[in-house]
Amino acid sequence: MDSPTDDIVLTQTTDGVKLTPAQFEATRALASSLGHLWASVPDGTYNLADIEAYGAPLVDNIFGGISSPGYIIRDGLPVMVHTSQTGRIAWEVSSFGNVRLEIFRPADLFRRPSYAQRVEYAEEGIRVARVDLINDDPEVFDLGYNPDYIIQTSSRDELNTFLGHKFCYEAGLQDHLLFERHVWALVDLVAALLAPQDAGDPHRSTLRAANEILAPLFAKASPDPWEKGRERGHEKPRPETYWASDRYGDSMEVVHRGEKFPVETEMTAVYAVLLLRSQPNLSLTEAVKAAINAGTYRPGSWIEQ
Repeated sequence: MDSPTDDIVLTQTTDGVKLTPAQFEATRALASSLGHLWASVPDGTYNLADIEAYGAPLVDNIFGGISSPGYIIRDGLPVMVHTSQTGRIAWEVSSFGNVRLEIFRPADLFRRPSYAQRVEYAEEGIRVARVDLINDDPEVFDLGYNPDYIIQTSSRDELNTFLGHKFCYEAGLQDHLLFERHVWALVDLVAALLAPQDAGDPHRSTLRAANEILAPLFAKASPDPWEKGRERGHEKPRPETYWASDRYGDSMEVVHRGEKFPVETEMTAVYAVLLLRSQPNLSLTEAVKAAINAGTYRPGSWIEQ
């Protein structure tokens, strides 16, 4: 995958911009997975101006919507790009159909009471995951269920941890802040690319293939706070050990075998939960004390200090 360079030019006009067939299919699949209005455009609509003309009438005056993909010019070629309104999800698709997926965590996620404020600070996001999927054919987009891909990691020790998975070291990545919800967001995007015809409603086999690709990220992702309800169509069982938080992170607690202990930071909560899951007979008080003293997210952390 190409990396961003100084010759990136932000553009406003769509005149003369044409997507390659591979670029069109990949971009439309990603857009469809997130419900972008223009994603219902007919096959073969490669001129960006035509996509924009198709999507514009679909935009609701009240609820809005995304009528066409964004793009930049890199090395003289258009690259399709998108960043979600909250700044959490970003992608880019090259003319060869190569796709870069990124997940960001807002820099000040907690204690920010309004949606508008989160959007205002979207550009301050912390990159916690990056995955490149390689197509390398401008005429056809077809990753199959066993694609060529690269998972970025900030840990050199992880480069040879998972056999069959391809890693690349990226010092600027902060994947010690990666959580389960971030990987689930990537699953939906990868599934859309593996089977573009089913983007937005992927088959179970496609989701399994996406999960296999992202297995290393699931393995190191920190646990999300437990919430009641259903998760991906299944009843969500209450685990023996978990942490909980209110909406803004003003109140957090670690729960272990029915006992509760209030904590002040997400870092403390995550560390304590992971420690108790690996040593279930440890007392909750001991686990929280160890977490406070550790000052990191994971026991025996793989994070390079």
